[in-house]
Amino acid sequence: MDTDLIFQIIITSVLVPLLGWGVKLLTSYMNEKIATMEDQRLAKALSNATDELERAANLAVTQVQETFVSALKKEGKFTSKEAEIAASKALSETKKIMSDSGMKIITDAAVDVESYIKSLIEENVGINKPEVVEVK
Repeated sequence: MDTDLIFQIIITSVLVPLLGWGVKLLTSYMNEKIATMEDQRLAKALSNATDELERAANLAVTQVQETFVSALKKEGKFTSKEAEIAASKALSETKKIMSDSGMKIITDAAVDVESYIKSLIEENVGINKPEVVEVK
């Protein structure tokens, strides 16, 4: 048998399948890495969007307290009805402050945006609320 023929048989029967298997393995590895990078990119985008939403809610609560709540409190007219109105104003203002892209990222992540904003508003109202000290 000719050595060239033996060499061709070895290449055809052993190396070509190994090369094909290696390409499939490399392709699978690269696709996995791309998916991981995409997941990390999406996680970073969601983190940035929720940070933006937290800042927007904080700013909205501060604005509503300064423009609506404090005046009513000074007049002694701040009731539970006005508190509901203030919460609604803060919700609306948060949505106005929030960027469209940030809101889309949060919505695409299947987050209940309304509930999340309301919880952020409640948290910020608690943070911004001055402590009442009873004098005995």
